[in-house]
Amino acid sequence: MLAALLFNSCRNPVDPTDNFRFLQGEMIPNTEYFISDKLPFSGIDATPKVSPNGQLIAYRRLNDVPRDSAGVYILDLTTGQKRLLVSDLLAMLPDWSPDSEWLALNIGQRIFKIRKNGSNLTQLTFPTRFPEINYASLYDGSEFFPAWSPDGTEIAYQYNIDYRTGKGGIYILKADGSQQNFLQHRLLFVAAEPNWHPSGEGMLGIRGFSATNITTQFPVFSLKTNRTEKILSGTENESNASAQYSPDGTRILFWNTQGIWVMNSDGSNLKRLLPTYLSRPNETTVEGEQVGFVAGQASWYPDGKHIVFEQLRVTRIERTPRGMSGRGTFVSGFISLRKLNVDEAITASNL
Repeated sequence: MLAALLFNSCRNPVDPTDNFRFLQGEMIPNTEYFISDKLPFSGIDATPKVSPNGQLIAYRRLNDVPRDSAGVYILDLTTGQKRLLVSDLLAMLPDWSPDSEWLALNIGQRIFKIRKNGSNLTQLTFPTRFPEINYASLYDGSEFFPAWSPDGTEIAYQYNIDYRTGKGGIYILKADGSQQNFLQHRLLFVAAEPNWHPSGEGMLGIRGFSATNITTQFPVFSLKTNRTEKILSGTENESNASAQYSPDGTRILFWNTQGIWVMNSDGSNLKRLLPTYLSRPNETTVEGEQVGFVAGQASWYPDGKHIVFEQLRVTRIERTPRGMSGRGTFVSGFISLRKLNVDEAITASNL
């Protein structure tokens, strides 16, 4: 039943009034693969990104069989051909340059850039050494979530707090690789997961998570005034993440454990596009658990009308016994990338 739904949805237009089928999205050909390992529900982490020219998708593929197939892939949306760009289990979080020629990405806790053809792999961030620190430490800070500026000259990134110095937040560096010393990078504001406004004059971040608070909000930083101008709210009691401006800057897309959401850039008109967990009542169960679809993180298509998101089609659910190492909910299933029309999804979600 589930396989038939997916097969048909790839070949025929889906009626938005058939909510269950429509909210699965349209599968992007040649992106599906099977994970047979015990994968936590939180383990799908493809973070797909469509190139600004709309021709390519970069995404992370998890370790499966063979394990050396893990890494960052590029898929040609015209030919359907895909290739492994960076073969490394720790390669993740790709982001396109505005000319669609380069990708910035993480390999481990450092940021690199690489041409789309796989050449010119260049390391941009390095282990940090501060003059005020005169003793050795195994922790030297880490950098994640590279985000290319709209003019292509800079890359913003999240610097995880270095507990020796208290330094941390969103920084920017020159994209040409000329600033190898962290002290040359500029701190913008204290937040995580940077995302540029298409004008290049502002940036979204995420902050608020703590030991006593799981609700995260979105500070909006102005590069013209060099200060946080406002703070937008997502949904209450949720760790809201992956906030991204639409290509025209009028909307913001984000994700949390309740689903994929969109709102206006001023924080108004919050709508859920699709829930994180999608299944029909009384559908097939495995070991007493509902078998269905899990939606992961999403990003915009260049047309601003569609999103691409990662989906896990569950085929097996296993709960490890209490007291055992790694206790929790683990799954096997098929991971794929999907395309979804934003406004039609809002209607289909009935929210």
